[in-house]
Amino acid sequence: MALVVSVVGIYDVVSYIVSQRSREIGIRLALGAQAPAVKRMFMRYGFAVAMIGVTGGAAALGCRSFPAVKYWRRIAS
Repeated sequence: MALVVSVVGIYDVVSYIVSQRSREIGIRLALGAQAPAVKRMFMRYGFAVAMIGVTGGAAALGCRSFPAVKYWRRIAS
């Protein structure tokens, strides 16, 4: 379920960026850019957003198992 929610979130972010940059896309295509090159540009952006999320999730998971966090949780309980 979390994977589906994250994929929908990434899709939402990329579609928002594409809608904001539609004029730029049109200018690129008018000046001779190939459509696959423009698609790759946004696919790279989506991949970068996904990797930032994966890195943040891995860091949060690593912090969760960090000994100091376990110590503070034990004190707080």
